[in-house]
Amino acid sequence: LCLLPFLALFSCEKWDLEQQDFAKVEITSIDSLAIDSVRITGRILDLQGQIQNHGFVWTTQAEPPLALLNEGRRELGVKPRDEALTFSSVLQLEPNTRYQLRAYATLDGLGFRYSESIEYSTGNAKVYTLGLNYQRGASLEASGRLLGTEKGFVAVKHGFCWSTTNPQPTLEDYSVNLGERRNNAIFWGTVDGLQNDSLHYIRAYAVLSLNLKLDTVFGQVRIFNGNLNRWIQRADFAGGVRSGAISFVIDDKGYVGTGSFTDPATGISQYKNDLWEYGPLTNTWAQKADFGGEARSWAVGFSIGPKGYIGAGTGEYQLKDFWEYTPE
Repeated sequence: LCLLPFLALFSCEKWDLEQQDFAKVEITSIDSLAIDSVRITGRILDLQGQIQNHGFVWTTQAEPPLALLNEGRRELGVKPRDEALTFSSVLQLEPNTRYQLRAYATLDGLGFRYSESIEYSTGNAKVYTLGLNYQRGASLEASGRLLGTEKGFVAVKHGFCWSTTNPQPTLEDYSVNLGERRNNAIFWGTVDGLQNDSLHYIRAYAVLSLNLKLDTVFGQVRIFNGNLNRWIQRADFAGGVRSGAISFVIDDKGYVGTGSFTDPATGISQYKNDLWEYGPLTNTWAQKADFGGEARSWAVGFSIGPKGYIGAGTGEYQLKDFWEYTPE
């Protein structure tokens, strides 16, 4: 029972010591100075003694930085009790990088008080790849937008870059430069040289300038599947010039045959009975068995399943016979 007053007195004295040493730290502002630098300001509240050291720490990791575990630390040294409680510093950071920043203070050099961790991204300008508009041919129109020019950033050049092999295309790949940009209006550019049946990775870019410093930012990648709505010249028909020919398709091959050729010098027509097979994968023609009927032009040709059919038409006289073809 005699110990109870002593324990109560000891507990009160311990609480008084903690109150005497207490200090609260907070970040009051972060202002962008350039693509890679900021001015950060902090404040110490409820100071009851002299600060042995104070400053800022930062990291790019998800966990808040500590005085002894960080990627950067700015020490501002001793702060007497009667000195202004605000403090600030200019930090040099990597452009277009997300950081966790904290202010800190220590009364004894051993225990540290921290502010809440503030997330901040340098650069303060972003470019967006808005869309791709393909109509036909070997080119498409891409649209993008740059935000951040109202903060003083200027794009010394901007546009689009693309690749069929690099999923994150850069200016080292194909690109189009649309020149300088000072506003956040939507911009358009032409992506040309598209390749059929190839994935195209496309994104907007901007090379930013602020206080004589340059940095390149990219929008999100959009993918064009390379399904081109256009004509591509293939191997010429190997059977020579003619008119009135027939054609049909069996499986993955095309067939052209019969028809006629008129000699421009004599005006005499020569009727044909040959048949040719086209392979689109190899882009080649191969001559097949001649048509079994008389040579003719303007015949009828079609296929049903694995069979081809040719009939009727005109030769030395009008014809009505009909024939079935079975590929090899």
